[in-house]
Amino acid sequence: DMALALNQDASVPVLIEGETGTGKEILARLIHFGHAGNPAPFVALNCAAITGNLFESELFGYAPGAFTGGSARGARGKLELAGSGSLLLDEVGDLPLLLQPKLLRAIEEREFFRVGGLKKRRFEARLICATNADLQAMVEAGSFRRDLLHRIQVGHIRIPPLRERPEDIQAMAEHFLARETMKRGKRFTAISPAALVLLNSHPWPGNVRELEHALERAVLLFDDSVLKPGHLEFLQSGGARPAAAVSSSSAEDALELPEDFFDLDGWLEVQAKEVVSRVLDRFGGNKTKAASYLGWDRNRIYRLLGND
Repeated sequence: DMALALNQDASVPVLIEGETGTGKEILARLIHFGHAGNPAPFVALNCAAITGNLFESELFGYAPGAFTGGSARGARGKLELAGSGSLLLDEVGDLPLLLQPKLLRAIEEREFFRVGGLKKRRFEARLICATNADLQAMVEAGSFRRDLLHRIQVGHIRIPPLRERPEDIQAMAEHFLARETMKRGKRFTAISPAALVLLNSHPWPGNVRELEHALERAVLLFDDSVLKPGHLEFLQSGGARPAAAVSSSSAEDALELPEDFFDLDGWLEVQAKEVVSRVLDRFGGNKTKAASYLGWDRNRIYRLLGND
């Protein structure tokens, strides 16, 4: 209800808070598109994925000749590309401290300059910020500006973790099951009561994303008319484990090979998603630390997991 109410007033900045995997970008898109749709642009910028020296030009754009290696014609930033639509600043807690006053000024004045530019440009978009960080704690630590926090949280939404809203599990599980069944040409049409008990009792540290991956994995590995506890055995055994920690005999016991065709690429993708989700949970959703642990860059995690 709050998201749909905010959809009606684009002048109100919105802050969405929630743990990793709770669906913050999905909610941001609901605020933008509403139920009727919205032809205006929806532009997202992940603050954790941009290095500090590039961030200002990514956000504000830059004038011709502003810096070596830039386009001779200059470039529009995300504030301009969003037009009269919505701009999502995901993981806003990673916004460089030195850039925060410039963003605050743009929000308050609804105007900004490109990097190296002399012409004021109009900022018309709705601003939506999302974070899994404790911004108030960051304010107390001096890494986030108090005045910016007050400005962006006029419309404030906290998405509870899945463990705090078990009444949503069945509907979401049925949605993911139907989607993956259609996607992979399987036969699932329902979830058994016993499987629902298992889904409801799982703690879901990875939130909605973990639930989505669990249904994706079950449909990938099995084909039946009803989803049963046996199809979700990996939840009871503690979920995915890295390949190095699984012996060949235990891996063989845990994997049921279909009769006609085994989608190895799909299986590997699901395994990777589960491992990454667990690593993110270990590091409190910090994608930089998770990427370092995995030997990846952050962009690879974003590509694998898609929306937050």
